Amino acid sequence: MKRQFAVFVLASIIVGVVVLYSVPAVLADLSTLLPAQPGPASTTFTLQPASTDVQFSADEWVTAGQIVDNRLAQLLPGQNYLVVAQPNMQQIQVTVPKTADIPRILNLVAHTGNVVFVNGGNKPPAAGEPFAVANVLFAHSDIAEAVLPDPDNGELFYRFILNGAAAVQMHQFDAQSGNAVCLLLDETVAGCTQMVYTHDNVIEILPEFGNEALGLDDLKILMVSGPLPGALTVVN
Repeated sequence: MKRQFAVFVLASIIVGVVVLYSVPAVLADLSTLLPAQPGPASTTFTLQPASTDVQFSADEWVTAGQIVDNRLAQLLPGQNYLVVAQPNMQQIQVTVPKTADIPRILNLVAHTGNVVFVNGGNKPPAAGEPFAVANVLFAHSDIAEAVLPDPDNGELFYRFILNGAAAVQMHQFDAQSGNAVCLLLDETVAGCTQMVYTHDNVIEILPEFGNEALGLDDLKILMVSGPLPGALTVVN
């Protein structure tokens, strides 16, 4: 009996030691499966529809959450953030590091982000003017890849790789002399240019687009993410 008791005690000690050393490792492995959470040095804000007359459906809120997440992934590569869509409350809660560029983030996640390139004609509208979406040349959904120019390497043109139908349309446009390509952001002119070159499915445009609040790299983020179901505003 004493021998059995001793064996039982020894076995219990061995099991205890194994558990003591294995549980932290298991928990550590499980933690890698959980989404990274922002630390205490973070800030949280809430996004709601910019118009009080607008309500998104549950599916639209899910889509909006994915789009906001996509934009933050581009803005905060390798950093922890959290996006929680709350359809029943008609809002999205966003948590980002306090060290992030908060004004830029707020500006980008609130924009609808509907980016469209149109034929502005030979008398293009001025930047900042509202402009009805017509004579569309290509939109964000037609862009397979957008490449920003690198001035340090002598690059000046914004390069777009387009999907087939849009590339054909741009070749037809390129044959029309004197017309400008205008970039519309949420039905407002961001800029126009006549410096456009096409070859195969690649379009090169001199980057005369953008404004003080939204630069070319920000426009690329909007093009990659696609538009929100509607404009959002920060309520806190």
